[in-house]
Amino acid sequence: MQVSSGENSLSIVKIKLFLIVFTFCLSKQGATQDLLYLDGAGASPNLTIQTGAQVYVQGGFVANAGNTSIHVSGELHLIDGVTSTSSHFTDNTAAGCIQSTSTGTVFIESGLLQNVSAANTTFYNLYFNNSSINSNGIRMLTDVNVANQATFRDGLVYANTKVLRITSTAATAVTFSAPNTSSYIQSWLAAIYPSGKLDREMINNTSIYAFPVGNTVQAQLLEVKPTNITGISRFSASWEDPAIGTSSVALTECGTSYLSVNNGGEWHLRPANGGTYGSGSFSAGQMTISGYNLSVFSGLIDNLFGMLTRPEGSVTTATWTIPAPSCTSLAPLNAAGRTVASDYATRINLTAWSDNLSQIGIGVTSIPLPIELLSLVAWSAGNANELSWITESEINSSQFEVERSSDGKNFDSIGAESAAGISFKSLQYYFTDHHPAVGLNYYRVKMMDLDQSFRYSNVVSVERKGELMEAISIYPNPGEDDITLHIESDHDKYLMVHLTDELGRVLSSAEISVHTGTNFFPIQTAHLASAVYYVHIVDTRTNNSCVFKYLKVD
Repeated sequence: MQVSSGENSLSIVKIKLFLIVFTFCLSKQGATQDLLYLDGAGASPNLTIQTGAQVYVQGGFVANAGNTSIHVSGELHLIDGVTSTSSHFTDNTAAGCIQSTSTGTVFIESGLLQNVSAANTTFYNLYFNNSSINSNGIRMLTDVNVANQATFRDGLVYANTKVLRITSTAATAVTFSAPNTSSYIQSWLAAIYPSGKLDREMINNTSIYAFPVGNTVQAQLLEVKPTNITGISRFSASWEDPAIGTSSVALTECGTSYLSVNNGGEWHLRPANGGTYGSGSFSAGQMTISGYNLSVFSGLIDNLFGMLTRPEGSVTTATWTIPAPSCTSLAPLNAAGRTVASDYATRINLTAWSDNLSQIGIGVTSIPLPIELLSLVAWSAGNANELSWITESEINSSQFEVERSSDGKNFDSIGAESAAGISFKSLQYYFTDHHPAVGLNYYRVKMMDLDQSFRYSNVVSVERKGELMEAISIYPNPGEDDITLHIESDHDKYLMVHLTDELGRVLSSAEISVHTGTNFFPIQTAHLASAVYYVHIVDTRTNNSCVFKYLKVD
C-alpha cells in the first residue's frame, strides 16, 4: 500500500490524503509497499502498524509537513527498492511523525544508500542493518534520537556532522545483533571528531555502556562502566585519527617513563549534560574505560602501553597526563587490557572525569609498567620491630631500602633487602629493626630499579613504650601454630594478657605470674584463621602496657 500526495514513477495504486483524517491499521504479517508517503492531518495517526505487524517498504518512507503522524508498535522495514531506488526515511513534520506512545521498531536495512532525515522524530527502537559498503550505507542528514534501543546489526552508519542520541539509561540501550561474534565488528557509527557524536545517558551501576564509534573503515569501540559517580549522567563519544601531539612525553608512572603517545588515534569521551558538551564532572565514585581495536596502534607490545588523557581540543604533547589513580588504575600485568591479543586497553576505577580528561590516547613505555605499589605492614616484637611487605610484580627491581623516621617526615636508611629482579607473582619480604627508638617509629620502603629509578611504599608506624616493651617479645611471628610470650624480668610481677582481632574483639584473656629472670608463656593461636591479631600486655601494678601485632599464616 502506498499513500501519496503526488505522482510517482513506481507502478502501484495511489491513495491521496489532504486534510482529511484517514487512518490505516496494518496488521498483516509481511505486507510490502513500494513507497509509503503520508500527507495527512489530525489528532489520530495517519498510519498505525500494530503489535506483531511487519511492513516492508521498498521505495522509502516520507512524512510530509503538517500534522502527519504514524504509530509504530510493530515493525517498519525500509528495504531495497524494486529498481536501484534507495529507501530513505524522511520526516518533514515540525513535531516529529512517530508518536511518542510507539513501542515498535524501524529497520534501516537496504543494500543501497539510505538517508535518515528525522530532526524532530524520536524513534522508539532503531535497527541498523544495511549491507552496502564503501561510500554507501546509512547517512544521518539530521540528528537522530532513539528513546529505547539502537541495534547495530550490519553496515556503517555515517554520523557526518550529526548526533545519534540514546535517551534510555539502560546499559542495553545500545547493542549489536547476531551474527556478530564480538562487539560491533560489522556495524558501528562513524562518529569522527569533532563533528559526529554518539550521546548516551547513564546511571550508576556495574553494567558496561557501549559507545560503538569509529571512522569510515573500522570500529573503535569505547566502553564505560560508571560506579557511584555523581555530577555526570550524559556522555558523548567520538573517534579521531591520527592523534596529534604524540612525540616524546615527560610522564612517569610507578617509576616507569612513557616514551611517547601512539599516533594511531584517540577516543573522545566528553561530559554532555543538558546537551552542552563539556558540561559536568565527577569527584566521587569510580569509572572504568576500555578502548578497543588495538590494530590501529602499530608497534604495541604486551604490558608496554597504558591509556593517557588530556584536555578536550588539545593538540600538544605537553598536555598528556596520567588519569587518577596512577598505577593502580592499570589492569594487572599480562591480563586483558594490557595485552595486544586482548585487543583493548583499559583504566579501572578512575576517580575523576571532566572535559580536562576527555581525550584518550595510548602511551608506550620501554619496560613494563608495575601494577601496584608496595604493601607494607610493621609490628613490635619485643626488643625489635618487624616489617613485612608484598609485591605483586617486579620489573628490573634492584633492592628494597628500609627507611625510618621519628617524625614521619625525615627518613634515614636503616638497611636493605635484595629484590627479585623479574617476577610476575606475589612475593613477601621481611626486615627486622633491632634498634627501634622509644616512642613512634615510622617506616617506609624504597623500591629501587636497575636504572636507579625508585618509588616508595606506604608509611606505617610502630609505638614503643619503654621498659615493659623492651623486656617482652613473641615468637614465631609470623607463625602457623601457637605462639610463645618471652619475658625477661628483674622482679616478680603480674601481667594481664589479652588476644584480640583487628576489630578489637577479645578472643582470650589471662593473668600471668612473672618471676625474676626468664619466663615463657604459651598463647593458643593454632586454631585461628589466617589474619592479623594483637597481643595486649598490661602491668597490673604500674598500668604500663604494650601491644604486639601478630600475623597468623597457614
